[in-house]
Amino acid sequence: MSIGTALSAVGMIRSGQAQEKAAEYNAQVAERQATAATQKAAYEEEMRREKGRKLSASQRAAAGATGITMESFSDVFAQTALDTELDALAIRYGGDIESSRYKSEATGQRFTGAQAKKTGILSAGATLLTGAGKAFGAYQSGLSKPREYERTQ
Repeated sequence: MSIGTALSAVGMIRSGQAQEKAAEYNAQVAERQATAATQKAAYEEEMRREKGRKLSASQRAAAGATGITMESFSDVFAQTALDTELDALAIRYGGDIESSRYKSEATGQRFTGAQAKKTGILSAGATLLTGAGKAFGAYQSGLSKPREYERTQ
C-alpha cells in the first residue's frame, strides 16, 4: 500500500512538472509571436509610408504636367501626406495590440504552469498524508486485535 501511495505521489509531481514545461514552451512560442507581430507591423508601416511617397510623387508629376502651380495642389498634397501617416500609425497600433495580446498569453501560460506544478506538489503531499494515515490506521487496527496464535495457547 505504501509503495503505491509513493508512486502515485511521484506521478503527481511529475505530471505537474510536465505541465509546467509545456506551459513554458507555449509561453516562449507566444513571445516569439509577439516579436513577429511587432516586426510585421513595422515592415507594413514602412511599406505604407513608401506607398504614400510614391503617390505624392505621382501627384506632383501630374500637377507639374498640367502647368498649374504646385501651390494650387498644396491641399491635395497635404491630405495625401496626412492620410499616409494616419494609415502607417494605425498599422503600428495594430501590431502593438497584437504583440500585447501574445505577451499576455505568455504571462498566462507561465502562471498556469506554475499553478500546475504547485498543484502536483500539493496533491502528492495530500496523497502521502492520506496513505500514511491509512497505513497508521491499519497498523493500529492490527495492534488492537488479538493474534490467532495467542488464543490457541
